[in-house]
Amino acid sequence: MKPKSRHPFGLARLSLLAIALAGGATLAVSALVACNEKGSSGKAPNVLLDEAADAMGREDWKGASATLDGVISHPKATAEDKASAWSDKVVCEARAKDDAAGIAVLEKMAAAKVDLTSNQYAHMIQDLTAADRLTAAVAAIAAGTERFKGDAEVKAKFEKLAGILDQRMQEKGDDAGRAKLKSIGYVSGK
Repeated sequence: MKPKSRHPFGLARLSLLAIALAGGATLAVSALVACNEKGSSGKAPNVLLDEAADAMGREDWKGASATLDGVISHPKATAEDKASAWSDKVVCEARAKDDAAGIAVLEKMAAAKVDLTSNQYAHMIQDLTAADRLTAAVAAIAAGTERFKGDAEVKAKFEKLAGILDQRMQEKGDDAGRAKLKSIGYVSGK
């Protein structure tokens, strides 16, 4: 009588099972890699930026902010993608909540050492001013001024924005904001 095998499926079946399991593991790893390349939402950073822009166009500030978080944390997002997402997130949080929320994002952005262009700062300042998030706009102009310290061309660009911001604060009676703007080198007298 033939002794019983310790392998109830036999070696041939066991080998087929091992191959199937290995194939499944490879497929699972491939799916995980693909997911990581597109981020947790399964979308590329440029697609997320477009979706955030659409949400902002609909004034869905909270939805846009959440989508921008996906870009900021995306493993395949470029430095430019992340800079764009951070600057838009400042505006979204300020508009969705208040100036303090926008300033908090601006501070997180600085801590993350995100390098915005002067045009990105200018756009952010304009958007915050237009939304009457004047305290956040002053904080943004201060951050941009510090970042581009010594650049006369950027200073001139920011002076124009500061003039608009100062006028808006004057209309609102925001003397503290005007004083802050003056303390960082914009708006004389008045």
